[in-house]
Amino acid sequence: MLIRKSGRVPHHSGVAPEFGKQLSRASSSRRFAASVSQPIFDGGRIRVNVDSAKAAYQANRQQVLAAFQEVDTALSGLRLLAQQAEARSRAVTNSERAASISAARSRAGRVFFLEVLNAERIKLASQRLTTEIQATQLTTSAGLIKTIGGGWTPDTKVAANTPSAN
Repeated sequence: MLIRKSGRVPHHSGVAPEFGKQLSRASSSRRFAASVSQPIFDGGRIRVNVDSAKAAYQANRQQVLAAFQEVDTALSGLRLLAQQAEARSRAVTNSERAASISAARSRAGRVFFLEVLNAERIKLASQRLTTEIQATQLTTSAGLIKTIGGGWTPDTKVAANTPSAN
């Protein structure tokens, strides 16, 4: 942990090129001594400054860790949603195939139309769940982008001018 503790060490107020001049024989030792200051008594100001810097560092560190945690959570959620979307996609394909077979069997007179309706209901439910997973993926992706980008607020003028669906 690197925290600036400049108030605890001697401080030279000159510039680098002048430093060599101050150490030459021609310069007086009084001039050099006047430009160096050492804190002797500061009433605890240095300790308060160091403690304040440590607290600011810890607060910043916690914010960074929280941001990394949010990104990790969003990425894990996206991975899980991708797996769910793949499984739902297979389920939709299977339910579409089952509905098609059921309709063909009904046309051939082998099953009642109720079986066709049930297969269609299952197919539509599967498609609805797939759409919900896709919506959740998009919402999670937007949240991840917001987390990485540091924030986003919708344009209130655009939101106010958007016609509502009545």
